[in-house]
Amino acid sequence: MARKTKEEAELTRKKLIKSALLLFSEQGVAHTTITDIAKKAEVTKGAFYWHFKNRLEVFDAIIDEYSTPIEDQADAMLKEGQDPVESIFNTVEFFFSKVESSPELIALYDVSYFKCEYTDEFASRLKFEQEQLLKTKDDFAKVLAKVEASVWPNKSDDLIEQISMSMVDMILGTFMRWIGSRRGSLTSQVRDSMAIVLKGAGIKFN
Repeated sequence: MARKTKEEAELTRKKLIKSALLLFSEQGVAHTTITDIAKKAEVTKGAFYWHFKNRLEVFDAIIDEYSTPIEDQADAMLKEGQDPVESIFNTVEFFFSKVESSPELIALYDVSYFKCEYTDEFASRLKFEQEQLLKTKDDFAKVLAKVEASVWPNKSDDLIEQISMSMVDMILGTFMRWIGSRRGSLTSQVRDSMAIVLKGAGIKFN
């Protein structure tokens, strides 16, 4: 009986997460109430509050459910790859191919970029996202630092810093543009833009 209750609670939690993502995507976070989410999930408000304190908590749960596992895998690929340049391209292709094949991930990033006002309870989420961008820049810098001089003759600490930030800016800009238009292959666009940035920095690769 206890096991069944635990399974039912987890099922309710997942229904709330899925319903919240759908509503956030359709009408924006600001225009979605807890009552809306509970109604969409066909549960009571009390059931919502059993699992989540507010919309921020359910938003964080959406990220943990759909985005975090893919991001963790991408982080591991980037750090563990033997060839620095190859690991960058492999990571980009892995992550963005996952995104463009997943309606849930597309909806999540659509909400994150265009349908969420980062004020009040969501102010902390904005700060976290900004910190994550800086972390990504640092991760790229660590990988670029491993590029051999024969592959990158003009490599320097200043250039590594500049190029790692340019990579983040390029990815974010390309990603946001694609989420807004859904035109063409996201993976190809990010990969091709990454190649332009790296070749422009003087890195030699095929």
